[in-house]
Amino acid sequence: MQKMILRSFLLGMLLCIKASYVHAITLSPKATVYLLTIAPGSDLYSTFGHTALWIQDPELRIDNVYNYGTFSFGEPTLLGQLSFGVKFARGKLPYMLSIHGIEPLIYSSQRDNRSVIAQRLNLSDDQKSKLFDLLQENYKPENRFYRYDFFYDNCTTRVRDMLQKVCGDDLRYGTNIETLTYRQWFDRYAGQLPYADMGMDLGVALPGDHVATPYESMFLPDNLMKLVSQATIIRNGKIEKFETANMVLFQATQVPVESTFLTPAVLFWILLGLGILLTLWQWRGTGRQFWVDAIFFSIIGLLGWILLLLWVGTDHQATIKNWQLVWAWPLHLPIAMWLLKKNKPHWLRLYFLTYLGVLILLLLGWKLVPQELDYELIPLVLLLALRSGFLVYRLRLSLKQAS
Repeated sequence: MQKMILRSFLLGMLLCIKASYVHAITLSPKATVYLLTIAPGSDLYSTFGHTALWIQDPELRIDNVYNYGTFSFGEPTLLGQLSFGVKFARGKLPYMLSIHGIEPLIYSSQRDNRSVIAQRLNLSDDQKSKLFDLLQENYKPENRFYRYDFFYDNCTTRVRDMLQKVCGDDLRYGTNIETLTYRQWFDRYAGQLPYADMGMDLGVALPGDHVATPYESMFLPDNLMKLVSQATIIRNGKIEKFETANMVLFQATQVPVESTFLTPAVLFWILLGLGILLTLWQWRGTGRQFWVDAIFFSIIGLLGWILLLLWVGTDHQATIKNWQLVWAWPLHLPIAMWLLKKNKPHWLRLYFLTYLGVLILLLLGWKLVPQELDYELIPLVLLLALRSGFLVYRLRLSLKQAS
């Protein structure tokens, strides 16, 4: 019995040693590790750029690019795309680590006209092997998926944290970078897509106005690249540069940025102008219908429900405590539908009177709101106040006539 136990123990130890040997690969001294930074692209998903790690070992014939930004668009059908959009909005779209060669990355970057920068990292042989081992472990089917979070857990922060984990306190990232909030950082990149920028400004709530530390600012690929170029690492008791070489794998051609005349700001000013003309026309008694306001306030209410669901119904951390709900009030939908009824209730006038008071306070204290509100929204809020005030006036007349 004791011999059987001893044999089982030795066999188990042998299997553990073999599994450990298969899993942990010691890279050769010729191995190199590069931080790859892919420049922003013209599509929404590529607006902020991309980050990956590239490990080469000519002796072991390893040439792997580790990419934490892989996701599936879903089936190329309307239902599939809708499912993709819902998952992304709810913060439940699974991103994953993928491994591929350098050639596909260069090809796709050339196709999309996006520059690729490679920074060779000053890692010891042990650190290179440890990084390789951790990435391979992370690539296992049970480990490779994660829930993407734009500010806190994305393809860039994963690489940043992985390098810090391998190097420990010996790695000191640079700190010489602008002091901006999360919102100001993404505004800088999304500005070329004004409507996407406005949509993100509406959805990103109070956490977006947190002033990012240099470490936190590395949620953006360009910032990680910049602070890695400034970084130092302790090697053999000496402080050395973390970046030992910098090379351009592909240089994109300069393409003129197409400017859009009808930006959200222009659109909102046009809507305000049309709203003023409509109000003057109705003030003279020419138009007595309420259907325009029913549609307008229902759209605002629908926007409010979307923002509220982003707050309470998703896993996104950046969409909670959204002060945009002060003006994008969800209850406008369905309350605005009461404007289409022939006999309108008395409380409807009080409802819009209260809302008008809230809007006036918001406009007067625009800069005092804890969350940064885009000045481009002011004409839209002015229009809401104008139509709310006019509705209060018209509802008073309507209720008088009814009585």
